[in-house]
Amino acid sequence: MKKITYNKTIEDEKPTKNINVIMCKILITGLFILAFSVNDASTQTFSDTDIHLSPSELEAIFMSKCCSHLAGEYRRPSDVYIPLSSESDLDQFSIYRSDYVSFVNDQQLGRDVQRVDVPEGQHYGMAMEYEFDGAEEVLMRWKQYLPEHWSPEAGTHIKFPGIGNRDRHGWGGRQTDGTGGWSVRTGLRSRPEQDDAVTVEFYVYHMDMGTWGTLYQWDTDERGAVLYRGEWAEMEVYVKVNTPGEADGIIKGSVNGEQRFEKTDLRFREKGYDQYDIREIIWHIYHGGASTSPVDQHIHFSDLEIWLGDVSSE
Repeated sequence: MKKITYNKTIEDEKPTKNINVIMCKILITGLFILAFSVNDASTQTFSDTDIHLSPSELEAIFMSKCCSHLAGEYRRPSDVYIPLSSESDLDQFSIYRSDYVSFVNDQQLGRDVQRVDVPEGQHYGMAMEYEFDGAEEVLMRWKQYLPEHWSPEAGTHIKFPGIGNRDRHGWGGRQTDGTGGWSVRTGLRSRPEQDDAVTVEFYVYHMDMGTWGTLYQWDTDERGAVLYRGEWAEMEVYVKVNTPGEADGIIKGSVNGEQRFEKTDLRFREKGYDQYDIREIIWHIYHGGASTSPVDQHIHFSDLEIWLGDVSSE
């Protein structure tokens, strides 16, 4: 497998993003000034005690109450940004299966995105990795769209992207014992009683697993769903590898800026095996389990971002 040392990728995309952040801050400042100028209590956005806070504190409150989905913009810039809008973007991955990967125009976004097909009777949609020198913690964020016809076999999931360091262990029934690899992947399932509802889970190869990876269900909404077909969603996965030999590994999952899962006591590597930190983004689509796709189906992806190390802006 080829190794890719990470760097600031596609820098020409960043100035536009920074301008958008600045414009957003200007808009927010104007909006919370307007909020204080309105006397009608029914339109008041802040509490009486909030008026004694600094402008930066007020802005943080406004973001949490009004626009929590923008919170990610206040992290430091990502180390890697891959638009997933053209064939050339795939040059940054080690590719094993890409026969069902193409790039199409998405009408909702108004631009080209990555399309991954999973044909009827097949497991794989794609199998590729973005590889980098080791990191103790990694956050990945991407956008995805599930069409209305998206339909995994009842009782199983479609494995989606994740984070890991798979060497001798960590996938395909190769149990993790702390000396040879591990993985944290997402999996999506249908809710048969709700045509548009989808649940999300982590599928984790760790030192305390059984024969197969452990499933951890993400928190659902009042309808019992995490995602819905026919809508673009922003997914985030965070992994902090454990101190070798200790049970302090962390995984988190978020959708549209809202955290839906957290676990803080995982073991990925044994004492003396520091080299099994985080080394790869697992950019895979795999149906099953043992069962294959029951229908021809596809998924759209866009805007993969990766933070290597601490993601905070300070």
